[in-house]
Amino acid sequence: EYINVSNNRIREIHPGISKLKKLKEIDLSSNKGLFGLNSFIGNKSLESIDLSNCSLLVFPYYITMISSLRKLALIGNEFERLPKEIKDLKKLEILYLNEPLAHHLEENIDVLAELESLKECFIPVIDVMKLPQNILKLKHLKKITFYPVYFHKGKFLDQEFAENVWENLKKHFPNTAIELIY
Repeated sequence: EYINVSNNRIREIHPGISKLKKLKEIDLSSNKGLFGLNSFIGNKSLESIDLSNCSLLVFPYYITMISSLRKLALIGNEFERLPKEIKDLKKLEILYLNEPLAHHLEENIDVLAELESLKECFIPVIDVMKLPQNILKLKHLKKITFYPVYFHKGKFLDQEFAENVWENLKKHFPNTAIELIY
């Protein structure tokens, strides 16, 4: 049901993995240059894929064809946009976005808003005071975690600034648990 092959030099997913009919979770994180994700197409049991830190340059389109997927981790990859086909993941509940999406967050919000089953989203931000206006389209989420793309070594967030951001987020998302990591 669970395979952890993280931190290896796996570059290609063997098509034979499709024969694992009870596979629910796979951790492929930190396998640079990974391809062959089409091997998961048609898997009806796979619920969680961790593709963090795989240095993917484009979103792996084949992921949108795994109808049973509930959790997807994309942290530490290089692509900047989510494909509109991500809306086909009708059961996706938890999504960890990657850092370059922070630079194009406004364009990706519309795509995220179409994920009606999405309950929890981890969103990288560069500056919490510059959140896009259309972020309010994500009101259906039960929990949003904003985490910084990078930390300023030796510098701490001004408490008054943090309180202002916090109050603003609570006002816009009254029915959503907000977590601000800074």
